[in-house]
Amino acid sequence: MKLLQILALIIAGYIAGLFYPFWSMAILAFIIGFLFNLNGWVSFFSGFIAIFLLWGIHAFWIDYETSSQLTNKVAPLFSSNNYKLIFITATIGGLVGAFSTLSGTFFRNLFRKKRSNAYYQ
Repeated sequence: MKLLQILALIIAGYIAGLFYPFWSMAILAFIIGFLFNLNGWVSFFSGFIAIFLLWGIHAFWIDYETSSQLTNKVAPLFSSNNYKLIFITATIGGLVGAFSTLSGTFFRNLFRKKRSNAYYQ
């Protein structure tokens, strides 16, 4: 189930990235977190892993295709190299995805029926 949520996030995020702005990934992560019935920590880490991989691979691919033109200019501003900049990008995306899936899971829990405490009275 966890792997299914990760794959769904990666595929939906990639397809949404083709047609919509970058922040649409957060909305998709929220929806997928709502649809899958996972607990908080599992939802958080699956969202982080999925979007971290998606943004990291995408940033690396763009860096490779453009011969590192932009990262060679931006990396000295942060006194780092190209790969650290890609890692920072992937980490920020992973955190956004993690908190979005966690929010979707908590939103689903709002509608969950509570157990009655009739046996403990």
